[in-house]
Amino acid sequence: MMRTKCALVTTLAVAMLISACGNEAVAENATGGSEQNESTKEVTLGEYKGIETGVTLKTPTDDDIQSVIDDLVSEAGGYYKPEEGAIAKGDVQVTAEIAYKDESGTFVEGNDYTFVLGAEDYPEEFSKALENKKAGDVEIVSMGEGEESSDYRLTLKEVLTPAEITDEFVKDLGIENVKTLKELKEDISDYLTEQYKYEYNENVRITAAEKVVENSSVKEIPSGLISEYANIITNKIDNIIAASKASSEDNEEDGENKELTRYDVLKSQMEADEYVGTAEDYIKWYAENNTKQYLVYKKIAELENITVSADEIYSAMADDW
Repeated sequence: MMRTKCALVTTLAVAMLISACGNEAVAENATGGSEQNESTKEVTLGEYKGIETGVTLKTPTDDDIQSVIDDLVSEAGGYYKPEEGAIAKGDVQVTAEIAYKDESGTFVEGNDYTFVLGAEDYPEEFSKALENKKAGDVEIVSMGEGEESSDYRLTLKEVLTPAEITDEFVKDLGIENVKTLKELKEDISDYLTEQYKYEYNENVRITAAEKVVENSSVKEIPSGLISEYANIITNKIDNIIAASKASSEDNEEDGENKELTRYDVLKSQMEADEYVGTAEDYIKWYAENNTKQYLVYKKIAELENITVSADEIYSAMADDW
């Protein structure tokens, strides 16, 4: 899974590479000027080949596969079998006729409702009244006090408990080329295998890149390049704030909507990086760190005779963000 600290500029900077700078401006700013071209002379590289990341490749377990199946069943509304005996708390679905008592003290004809015991969209008193009951049982539930009290009659009509997944259920899911439970498990295993490979490759890439930068040093980072990165992030944040303000004005009802600040936008990212300070200081700190990464990558490209265009170098840094 991508590390948290890569999320900020993935969200903020990439769009600005196009919208704020334009490809030609990006290319010019990325390598134009003697300051940037000379800056790699200030870079001292550490080890950057054969980096040991410590990242391991996960393989799907039976529990992983079952978790996906559970999600599929939940999304399909559950899979249950009729239960004749008494029921207890848990993942039990019931159908009950719910009638209420009118002002004359008579229960009016009720309607049937189906819900899972403990479901938040039904009163807790209903679920408790039906615990350890069986189909055919009738319970009276009183709710509220005094003049606000109401009586309900619950007639339990059907009790359903979770059932083992069958081939018939799998077939009804409508998954292409999957008709049996065995095929479903194999399909999920293949999916998770590819997902874990992707996560592994991403974690290896990110961890190795971080170690390369940590092992390297930059004697002096050009202030102009730091400012460029900081401006990209700041402009994108301000665009988010402006868009939020416009949206609030369009949907404003009570006129009390709080306008976003730069700190509001960056708060979760600052907490993830354990950074204490102002939003402006954080942007500068973040830009300086990533400028160092940019210079280290550029130095490696020079040493390895890797030829890339200016905006490829710059965009690669943004993608890593």
